[in-house]
Amino acid sequence: MEITRPAPDRGSHLVGSSKVNNAITLKSALKKNLRITPTKEKKKPKGKSFQEEVNFLHLQFPSLLATFSISRRIGEGGFSNVYLAELRSNTKVQFAVKHIIPTSLPVRIEKEIICLNLLKGKQNVIELKHIIRSGPHILLVMPFIAHEKFTHYFMKMSVCEIQDYVKNLLMALKSVHELDIIHRDVKPANFLVDRWNRTYSLVDFGLAQLPPSLLKSKEENATSEKEQLKDACTADELKEDLESPSKQSSASLKQKANSRAALKSCTNVLEVSRAGEPDDRKGSPNQQLLPIVRTQRNLSGRPSGTKPSVNVKNSPCKCFFGPYVCDECTKKPVQYAYRAGTPGFRAPEVLMKCPFQTTAVDIWSVGVIFLSMLSRRYPFFKAPDDCTALAEIITLLGSQPVCDMADHCGKHLLLSEPVCPSDLKDVCLSLRHSVVEQLNDDSEVKEQRKPENRPNDIPDMAFDLLKKLLDPNPYTRITAAEALQHPFICDA
Repeated sequence: MEITRPAPDRGSHLVGSSKVNNAITLKSALKKNLRITPTKEKKKPKGKSFQEEVNFLHLQFPSLLATFSISRRIGEGGFSNVYLAELRSNTKVQFAVKHIIPTSLPVRIEKEIICLNLLKGKQNVIELKHIIRSGPHILLVMPFIAHEKFTHYFMKMSVCEIQDYVKNLLMALKSVHELDIIHRDVKPANFLVDRWNRTYSLVDFGLAQLPPSLLKSKEENATSEKEQLKDACTADELKEDLESPSKQSSASLKQKANSRAALKSCTNVLEVSRAGEPDDRKGSPNQQLLPIVRTQRNLSGRPSGTKPSVNVKNSPCKCFFGPYVCDECTKKPVQYAYRAGTPGFRAPEVLMKCPFQTTAVDIWSVGVIFLSMLSRRYPFFKAPDDCTALAEIITLLGSQPVCDMADHCGKHLLLSEPVCPSDLKDVCLSLRHSVVEQLNDDSEVKEQRKPENRPNDIPDMAFDLLKKLLDPNPYTRITAAEALQHPFICDA
């Protein structure tokens, strides 16, 4: 609304600056009989059209037009756009071309390329075919996976489909975690599923956390730019590789050369570590956790899940729970913690800014996806901030397990009152029943009444696995390898 003021009388006066005068509240406007006129909403500026984006790509990569025919945009994000491209020589061969926006952090681009080259497309992880660079612009060429949006099918998934989904996602994460890589952005949008051909693919490693052993020093990065420019794949070489199946051996050699060049980086200097950050510790993320787990298991007379002796015990300071900050707290070093991830899928240790995080953060995200499929509620957690997100987790799992997790991480969690945990099975079944009731007048109600889709037909082992995936304590949370041995997954 826009509030306009008639010309003031001689006796009237204004208080404050002109900016304050313009900010007249509705209440004061009514008191002073001001005239209120509605204002038209300003339209948001439109972004580039699809054709403009394609023309821009052809301008940056002149030879790209001779190799690919870009048909449409299939993905869009804050850091990149993904396009469906077909080979001009064979339109049946399709690729996903990811254009990384130049404003993306060089470290983010480097992490994604390193992860994809290390994983090499195995075990349900997307394969990186080629990297094309033109100045600050980078294209990643990957196989196209025909997939459907998660919101279009998750409410119609049978128990068998849920088993296959979770099993293949765990298989992908097992391969990722074996290399001590943390994906950090596991969610349905980053796990592409072709339900008809039953193919799965984990994508988007832009937020991945690499083990310190893979991070390069300043000296190694100093020459990376020159070597990248020498060895990077051009569009002409890409055309030869993609169009000549008989030259597969030479193409594979070129791909390896390009992979090595990509690993040497398409970025500026990446520091090995920064003082006070989690990467200061030697070893991989999994190795950082192993001594703690061994300490737990070897302590006689102490039950599993108790606080390891390696954690520093935080005693309350002088200003604890007070309205001021004492000198002791101001002298403490700044604590850094990884907080990357999508809201609603971040683990409790991420929300509480625990400095030492492991591959367990990905397992929590699997549990949230599994919870959405069993309850037919997506997204399940919808908190606008970290504190509210933690409150939602406490409402579901109870306050005591989350407080114990905070104690393990050297944090203090203060609650106004204790919260009892909810039964995950009751929560999921009650939500599924409400969905069936809402679909009574829907054409899909017959599909919902099939035996394999009935809410009560979910085996108890599914909820047992769900409980282990949503363990608030990252030190006792089940791993991907262990989850693949769970009876619910083994029966798939």
